[in-house]
Amino acid sequence: MTIPTLTAPPVAPSRSNPPATFITRMNAFLAWIVVFAGEIIAMVAATNDAIGTIIADRVQTGQDRIAAAASAAAASASALTALNAPGTVASSVTPIDLSALDADDELTITIQTGKALIPGHMVVVAVTANAIFNFMARVMAYNSGSGALDLMVMAEPVGTGSHSAWSVALTCEMALPTATPAEIWAGTAADKAISPAARSAANAIQTLTDGATINWNAATQGFHAKVVLGGNRTLATPTNMLEGEYYVFYPVQPATGGPRLCALPGVWDFGQQGTPTLSTGANKMDAVRLQCIDATTQACKATFVKAG
Repeated sequence: MTIPTLTAPPVAPSRSNPPATFITRMNAFLAWIVVFAGEIIAMVAATNDAIGTIIADRVQTGQDRIAAAASAAAASASALTALNAPGTVASSVTPIDLSALDADDELTITIQTGKALIPGHMVVVAVTANAIFNFMARVMAYNSGSGALDLMVMAEPVGTGSHSAWSVALTCEMALPTATPAEIWAGTAADKAISPAARSAANAIQTLTDGATINWNAATQGFHAKVVLGGNRTLATPTNMLEGEYYVFYPVQPATGGPRLCALPGVWDFGQQGTPTLSTGANKMDAVRLQCIDATTQACKATFVKAG
């Protein structure tokens, strides 16, 4: 019987990698771990079978042949029950919907009992039939008697859909948690990575509350904000803008048409363009593009783009 070979590992991710490289290498590395665990089990089983065959070829008596057969059967049983042995490789049939899973979510799955997993361990949980669909999680608790494994998701999952056949393996790397749009707006969570999806969500246009004075908290209402002017308004100086960051304010005329005026903050410098005059047509959306140059006063360099 041919002894299976082991797949060589891909290039391991490093904390010094750029985020995109780190994520690509981590996904490949996590997928390899799951495949590697299966290959180890197959190699053990094949080796034991080969040893049993050699012994069977050499024995001359019926008693020896019976003993060899028993040894081979024991080896096969050992390979088939390897997942139930103490260790850090396991499987689960707990249904998990990757599409509904986010970083920092907590969930409980059921694995085999008697595993050597402890709180603080990092594990990769991968779809058995497609290991590229996976997520990394920290072990929060493990009940060795029941097999209940409590996990905290450490980064946005890779893949979509609901699956109910999972492979679980210990991993040596810890993925950087992914920042939320609110953390990107506020410039906080320096220990978190920014995924393309999170950055896209952070750039979504938020809607401000209309009123005689319109308020814009950039830390909770985003980089881009719009408001339908219900009358002549004043935009208060925004709060919590980040120095060097870019913002856009969109004043919108109502469906009944304008003109609706909106006084803009005096700390916005329009340079030679001068104070802008808003559009007057129904549903017309102008744009004021900003770069914050002083986070203390919320002073910005501004450019006005009038609706066509």
